[in-house]
Amino acid sequence: KACEKNGIKPMFGMSFIAKDSSTNKEYNLCLLAQNDSGYRNLIELTTKINLSNDRKIDVTELNNFKADNFLFDINPSSDVQDIKDKTS
Repeated sequence: KACEKNGIKPMFGMSFIAKDSSTNKEYNLCLLAQNDSGYRNLIELTTKINLSNDRKIDVTELNNFKADNFLFDINPSSDVQDIKDKTS
């Protein structure tokens, strides 16, 4: 209630591992919802990852979930440009 009183809105997001099946690289990513639509995409992505055998998602599938979300790499030493190229 203190947050609401001071105009602080909650931020919803998740971290997950995306794999590139063509190169066998893995990326530690974070997705933050920009709005209600982005939040729904987060829920769908969470479900897809939780139902997968390895608890990962292929980078080529990120297009289905990244709308209305901020996507960023949480490992500064990796090359997230590879992912941007595959999801554009």
